[in-house]
Amino acid sequence: MVDRTTDVVLLIDGSGTLAYANRRLTALLGFDSDRVVGTPWASLVDPDDRDLASEWLAGLVAACDGATSRTRVLLTGPAAERLHVELHGTNQLADSLIGGVIVVARDVEELVAMQRALEERNERLAHAARHDPLTGLLNRSAFVGAVDEAIHRRREADPDGDVVVLFCDLDGFKQVNDDHGHEVGDAVLREVGSRLEGAVRASD
Repeated sequence: MVDRTTDVVLLIDGSGTLAYANRRLTALLGFDSDRVVGTPWASLVDPDDRDLASEWLAGLVAACDGATSRTRVLLTGPAAERLHVELHGTNQLADSLIGGVIVVARDVEELVAMQRALEERNERLAHAARHDPLTGLLNRSAFVGAVDEAIHRRREADPDGDVVVLFCDLDGFKQVNDDHGHEVGDAVLREVGSRLEGAVRASD
């Protein structure tokens, strides 16, 4: 039954060595479940997450009998397969029949992808709320906020200091639209915006 469950099930002793791994580990990541027994369990974890995973297990081992804990890590298979999982661990070291920490690893790859897509969507919305869609420059409301912030910073650093606002007029732009059409006019505006951004510091 444990071999046929949809989750990876591990038994880890107090030193962090794998005492058991079900067949789901093979199905998901290509590890030979029998061969990983006796190896450090952290070898299943992506190198970037190994410190986190080791600290998590150490905390669970140090906790009282029956203690539980959750965390999320990235597992990496022998052929570089990668899988985001949520770990649910239970301290059963005091149980004479078990004598280890039971860890259930649930595949959360779809959840991670959905969260990433949501974060990217929110970033796009936040960017769109503050930037002109054509040039990518700050829009009017964001510009006013940036000026207010610059004035506030200047007053704190030097009450007698100045804030400089540069106003640029694009000469002859109407003629570009009239002679070449709005698509060319839009291209000119994008180019101007790019050159302006390239000519100033990030703090400007």
